[in-house]
This record gives sequence, C-alpha cells and structure tokens, in this order.
Amino acid sequence: MIALVLPAMAVPLEPQIVTKVTGGGWYESYEGIKWTKAFTARMDSSGTMKGEWEARSPAPGPGTWHAEVTFVETGIFTSGSKAGKIGALVVGTVTSADDPSMVGDTECMLLVDNGQGKNAEPDQIMGGYNGDGDYCYTLYTFNAAPWRDFQGNIQITP
Repeated sequence: MIALVLPAMAVPLEPQIVTKVTGGGWYESYEGIKWTKAFTARMDSSGTMKGEWEARSPAPGPGTWHAEVTFVETGIFTSGSKAGKIGALVVGTVTSADDPSMVGDTECMLLVDNGQGKNAEPDQIMGGYNGDGDYCYTLYTFNAAPWRDFQGNIQITP
C-alpha cells in the first residue's frame, strides 16, 4: 500500500462580513415631517466599509438624497439613555440629491435595534444632518437631538 501525500493547496481567503446594518422604514421628524429611509452598511474582515442609504422627505424637506457609506461601527451603548442596547453609527457622503447643494455633505445616523417580533419595542433612529460620526456622538452625549421611533425594521449584526 502506498500512501499518497499531496501538498496543501493554499485557498485564498475572501474577506468575511463582520459587521452588518440594514433597515428600511419611516419616522416623524420634530416638525411632523415623515422621513423614509432605507440603508445597508457593512464592514468586512479586511476593514473595508461599504453600503448606501437613501432618505426621502416631502416638502418643505430637502426631498430625496442618496449617500455612500464611509464608516460603520456597531456595538452596545455603554452610557446614556440607550446603555445596554445594540446600536450602530453609520456615516456617509451624499452623492446625489434633489438639492444639489447637499452633494458632498457628510451625514450620520445612530440606530438602535430593539429586537424582532410583535413584542419588541420599536427600533430607533437619531440623525445628524451635515455632520460626521463625532457630531452624532455629541448629539447623543448631550441629548441634543431626540430619538425617533422607526416604523419598519433595523437589524444590526455586531
């Protein structure tokens, strides 16, 4: 009997998704304007971040705009009103908009995933328009912007 030993073949490893945030639905802003948002963001094991989101609001809002994700971070809030909740920070750059002056703006949103099913509390959203991730965290830290119940679904995989 002859034992055949083959050299191990190296299989290139593809980066694996390690963080994923998805959602779609609507919420009412402080002026009573209904905002609709759909988003997806992810980070893979190489650190590459990808995704996009679209926001829509009727007049007198800015209309519709689209952003490409530049940063996503997920985890558990450790302080403040959402301590212990699963959350995400998503930051993007506006690539197209009904209002051309918005193109190039940096936008951010903080999200809370309160679970699934009819007994779960509504997921929540806080947006920082024309602001980066630090701006969103500042809004949160100083309770400078309200959380809005998100009528739809947010799913965060930290």
